[in-house]
Amino acid sequence: MMFGVSTPYPYFYEAPIPQVPEQPERVTLRNDHLAKFRTRPCNRPKEDGCSACSYGSKCQFNHVDEEPRRPLKQHHGEFNYKAALCAEVKYIKKGNWVKYINHCHKGDDCPFAHTVLEQAFHPDVYKKLPCEAGEDCERYYCPFFHSRDDRMGTKAPGAALTECMEEWL
Repeated sequence: MMFGVSTPYPYFYEAPIPQVPEQPERVTLRNDHLAKFRTRPCNRPKEDGCSACSYGSKCQFNHVDEEPRRPLKQHHGEFNYKAALCAEVKYIKKGNWVKYINHCHKGDDCPFAHTVLEQAFHPDVYKKLPCEAGEDCERYYCPFFHSRDDRMGTKAPGAALTECMEEWL
């Protein structure tokens, strides 16, 4: 008996499902995932006429047309490379494309970032700068924060790193 009224068992109640505003689908990488993100080539089958697999920009692996990223390792609290761009690497922006020219002879032993991905997904920068697109951002793996809850850490990167990341903003 419910509320003094006899109801048959089982009791059913029908109500419209509340509509929740659709949130953009985004992933925030944490520690070990951040260190490995897009450091290995994608071995999934490629889509017809495309250099990417069916996951596209949602793939956690590196595709042929993307800049390679070195794995991030930490030893005694220090990372194997800094988020600051190597002086031997130059970026040339042409319309919607950015071309990079790497003249660094140190290769993997260089203590500085060689690609935009190495900068953007470095723990010293990742989710510490606001995304200019804000909540309208459509990147699945966006390296910038979109709300206070999305921000990682309280210390913002220095002006030099913020300037380097302007290509992404």
